[in-house]
Amino acid sequence: GYNTSPTLVDTDGDGCPDGREIASVDGNHGVNSTDLLLIAQQFGRADRPVQDINKSGIVNSSDLLLAAQNFGSSAC
Repeated sequence: GYNTSPTLVDTDGDGCPDGREIASVDGNHGVNSTDLLLIAQQFGRADRPVQDINKSGIVNSSDLLLAAQNFGSSAC
């Protein structure tokens, strides 16, 4: 769903790892409390593709966990 390569850490070659770009739902490439709050506010929603990090069709704790794994990662 993200057009990334499973064999590359940085598919688009911009210097920022794919996981961090995906987990940063506010688009600043850093993962912080704002991103976690934006995800938590949408729990149970199926119409929030940005916050549905794992593309399961609904925003849930798995999405929050994926973002938390990158928490504290500064912007690239």
